[in-house]
Amino acid sequence: MNKRDMKFIFYALLLCVFYCVGNGKVSLFDRDEPRFAEPAKEMLFASGWRDWIVPHFNGEVFFHKPALCYWQIAGAYRIFGINGFAARFPSGLWMALAAAILGIYLTYRFSYLTGLLAMICFASSLIVIVEAKLATAEGLITLLTIIAMLCLWDILIIREKAIKTDIQAKCNIQTESNTQNEIQERKTDINEKLIFWLVLGLGIFCKGPAILVPIVGTVSLFIILTSNRRDLITRIIKLGWLWGLPLAAGIGLFWYVLANHLSHGALLERFWRYDIIERWRRPLESHKGFPGFYILAALIDTFPWAIFIVPLAIFVWKNRNDKEISAHIRFLVSWIVGPTILLELIATKMIHYWLVVLPAYSILLAIAFTRWIESVQGCPVAFSFSGDNQNASQATAEITSFVQNASTDDNSASSSSSLSREFAHRNCVSLNNNDNHISHHNHISNRNTASNNNNASNNNNASNRNSEIALATVSDAMIWQRWYKPAKFVLISVWAIFALAGIAASFVKPFDSIRLYLLASSAAALIAIAIAISAFRKQNPSNCFLSLAFGMIIVTLTISVITLPAMEKFKLSKQLADNIKRITDDDKTRIALIGWREPSTIFYLHNGRDNIPYIKPEQFASFIDRPNTIVAIRKKYITRAFKEFIQNTDLSVGPLRGYDYTRGKVRTIFIIKHPKSSTQN
Repeated sequence: MNKRDMKFIFYALLLCVFYCVGNGKVSLFDRDEPRFAEPAKEMLFASGWRDWIVPHFNGEVFFHKPALCYWQIAGAYRIFGINGFAARFPSGLWMALAAAILGIYLTYRFSYLTGLLAMICFASSLIVIVEAKLATAEGLITLLTIIAMLCLWDILIIREKAIKTDIQAKCNIQTESNTQNEIQERKTDINEKLIFWLVLGLGIFCKGPAILVPIVGTVSLFIILTSNRRDLITRIIKLGWLWGLPLAAGIGLFWYVLANHLSHGALLERFWRYDIIERWRRPLESHKGFPGFYILAALIDTFPWAIFIVPLAIFVWKNRNDKEISAHIRFLVSWIVGPTILLELIATKMIHYWLVVLPAYSILLAIAFTRWIESVQGCPVAFSFSGDNQNASQATAEITSFVQNASTDDNSASSSSSLSREFAHRNCVSLNNNDNHISHHNHISNRNTASNNNNASNNNNASNRNSEIALATVSDAMIWQRWYKPAKFVLISVWAIFALAGIAASFVKPFDSIRLYLLASSAAALIAIAIAISAFRKQNPSNCFLSLAFGMIIVTLTISVITLPAMEKFKLSKQLADNIKRITDDDKTRIALIGWREPSTIFYLHNGRDNIPYIKPEQFASFIDRPNTIVAIRKKYITRAFKEFIQNTDLSVGPLRGYDYTRGKVRTIFIIKHPKSSTQN
């Protein structure tokens, strides 16, 4: 692990802190978060190992997701205690690690600048920030999906061997270390296949066949888009199915078989038939959609980077035949379009399903921004497609260093007029614009150069290549110059709408009581607008890129630390649990709920052992007719006869009014306590 890898690890730590800020001040959101947090809590109070295999929610068998999703949260409980912060910590950790892996991989494949841009784009996208701050399984499945897809990227695309042969033929270089390189290449290929199958098995263990959607969708479309289908199919056949498929099945299906046996078939009935098959056939839990739903989801999920979707599409189209990146563009486009088509075929539609596609968009945008930075700021960017930059020549290191400095230099556009660009290979790099001469580098010192005739031919090829590069560079610059203003307008408009929404909400009851906190989020959006205006005014792609990330950071921190904690007073589920705990001073008090089934109430009331029953209104009299009993009932279920019974029995009643976030309505719940309870209301 070199210094650049350590930089990305450090960035991941910063991201993890960023994702976790404010998580402990905000209670769990219904319904998904407590569905993950509560089974993990009950595992900690389990009486035996079987309860770690078969999850439970409020004492009942609960196969909402496989056990791996709950194990990660249970591990966080061991470290931080049973609370909302601990439940959300794994999501932030996995998302930060996913962003770091994305950056490290792209640094080796392309350049440090491309890796850094992709990491920033992915980590600061709206859906990534949201899911990184929620107690769900999306962080883990996203990490596993990224690793699997990056392995596929290396396996399916003819990378080092074909490029090396082509460059050596053009440069007339005879490399003495070919044998060692081929051996190393075989080892790398086997390692990538092993990692792919391992991650595939873990992905199935994490969320069932969800990880297959990006893999199947990408490979299917990539076969259609690629020109050399025979070679691609050969690589797919040589993926290691004979040993890899049993390995993945052993990791991914072992728990399913064991849990289904221990639960007497309940897993097969609940998870596979309901969560998998029925999710494809019909919308579950009112998660409906419309044709093209994920086009809208993509625009929302990728905010603020969605403002560049049009210039990015133009960049992809104009570079579809570029010898350097055409194969990579086809793979990334397949990664975006293929899984999106499969997701459209699923009847149940949720906005975060598109998260597995977001890394491909981030990579494409990072490649485009690298080119725009080069073309507009006039700095040559070195790409390396070998997958290994450790043996790159000194010239490659100098070019990459120059790119990093130029990307942060506001005056680089005026101080440099170079329009050259050539990708750097570890055995052959460097294009000289002054005399159109290629300087060949290899690892064997004092090597004789090619003949004069070959040099002349190479110079002619370099001249032609230089012309192509100059035209491509001008084309990239024109894309940026034409579209940066519309992108700025869209960004400012969205932030302005967000700011106005916060201002308007501050004057609506009951949110007028937290007006200052809502106005703080509006002020953060206005600051993001000011940063964007300042950055876009200079027409500098690198500054514009960073302004979007800084804007998201400011708004996210403001909402996490100021706005959301202030809105806790309206969250009815958490208020209900706190009020019941306040009038209960021992573990012997029995609690029941009527007409209120929000999972977060169970999470905050359940002690890990005693379950909280949901009872019908007609069962109220028999349940409350004992000391140390408390019943929470929605106002809707309190009839006239119900009121007369309460008055005649002299029960203590306390109304509670709050906001039901799940349904977007204000509710009233009455807390009814037996008069002989240990603590008076």
